[in-house]
Amino acid sequence: VVSNYIKKYIIDNYKINNDKIFLIYPSINFSEIDKLKITSNPYIDINKKIIVTIGRLSEQKNHKLLIKSFANVKKLIDCNLVIIGNGKIKDSLLKIIDNYNLKKSINIIEKVDNPYPYLYYADLFVLSSKWEGFGLVLIEALACNLKTISTDCPGSPKEILADLNAALLTKNNDQDELTKSIIFMMNKNKSKLNFNREHLEKNFSINKHVNSYINIIIN
Repeated sequence: VVSNYIKKYIIDNYKINNDKIFLIYPSINFSEIDKLKITSNPYIDINKKIIVTIGRLSEQKNHKLLIKSFANVKKLIDCNLVIIGNGKIKDSLLKIIDNYNLKKSINIIEKVDNPYPYLYYADLFVLSSKWEGFGLVLIEALACNLKTISTDCPGSPKEILADLNAALLTKNNDQDELTKSIIFMMNKNKSKLNFNREHLEKNFSINKHVNSYINIIIN
C-alpha cells in the first residue's frame, strides 16, 4: 500500500492481518528533478506572484474550491493562478473563471512535458483535493523548494506534510480556511522556511525504495 491511511482502511474494512500488508511510499528521483527544474522559467513574462496546482480536472481535485479561494486572494495579493491538467470538468471550470472575471489571472494548461520548472519558479503550490490516495505531487513540489498547501483530506496529505515547516494543512473543502492559508503562505518568507530535503529523500527517494521491494520479494 502507498500510505498508512490506506493500510488502516484495508485492515478495518477487509480484516486482513497487519503483517500481510506492506507500506512502501511512492517515490521520486530527486537528482533527476534537480536537473529538470532549473530549465527556462515559464513565468518569465509574468510580473506577478504565481500559485500553481497540478492534477487532472475532476471533482476529486476540487479545483472549484481553489478558484473561488483565489478570487478572494486576488483582492489582496497581485498574483496569478496556473492550473496544469486536463479532464472532463474543464468547461465547468472555465465558466467559473469567467463568472469571477478571472480569465486574465487564471491559466489552464492541459499538458506540459516538464512540470518541474512550473513548480520551481512558482511562489506557492496548492492541492485542494477532497480525497487523495497518496498525492505524489506534494513531494514533487517540496523537492522543487516550493511552499506547499494541501487540504487535510482523507488520504495521505497529513501523513506527508504534518511535520514539514514548509507546508501547511488546511480544513478539507473549506473555502474561507483555504483563502486564509493561501494568504498566510504567500506572505511567508521562503528564505526562512526549512525545506527538509534529508527527510524527503529518506522517505520518498526511489533509490531508498528499491530495497524495500526486494525485501518483500525475497522474504
